[in-house]
Amino acid sequence: ELAKVRKLNIELHQREVKIRDLATSDSLTGLRNRRYFDEHLAMLASQQHDEPWHLLLVDLDGFKQINDTFGHHAGDHLLQVAAERMRHIAAGAGLAARLGGDEFAIALPRGLSDTRQMARTLIEAISRPVHYEGKELRIAASIGIASSVNIDQSTEEFGICKRADLALYAAKRAGKRQYRVFDATLAVSLPNAGRRKTDINPAETALGEVAERLGLAGPKSGTQ
Repeated sequence: ELAKVRKLNIELHQREVKIRDLATSDSLTGLRNRRYFDEHLAMLASQQHDEPWHLLLVDLDGFKQINDTFGHHAGDHLLQVAAERMRHIAAGAGLAARLGGDEFAIALPRGLSDTRQMARTLIEAISRPVHYEGKELRIAASIGIASSVNIDQSTEEFGICKRADLALYAAKRAGKRQYRVFDATLAVSLPNAGRRKTDINPAETALGEVAERLGLAGPKSGTQ
């Protein structure tokens, strides 16, 4: 009887872990989702660090045109390939996540020099062609970077996500396929620009993904 109880406890624990993983992972790409990423940012903000950590917001340039032209299956394939490239580049250094649609993020507990190098590597990697059903598809990436220095995470106005979003907007406005690092001039020149496409309820996102995996909802489009 004791052995059966132990086996049951193990199975229950494994089931809880699986449910937790379903609720905190993106069903299309396998990266962590917005809900998990927000919790991770909060954890980083609460810890002491020897040097500032950085947030990279990554937006795919040209994705909508390809998705509209070749269909959602091609769009989903692009998202999966881009996500895998980000996962590989961030592995062992930071946490990569899909926030929704064609927007991704990486939390990097490294200095600005390493962060800039990662941004350059990401832009180069994502710009490589993707082959899909005999076609060569190309997208690019714009990246906004913000530092944890002098960040007040309790207010959206001064939060690191807001700053990274302003930097992302500046990168796109400058011609795309590049990165920008937040500085005080962006807050003055682009005060209303930083509105994230993925500004949605993370709990609703998680529940929707779990429902999809369990067959309780229809398939999710690549463009949310």
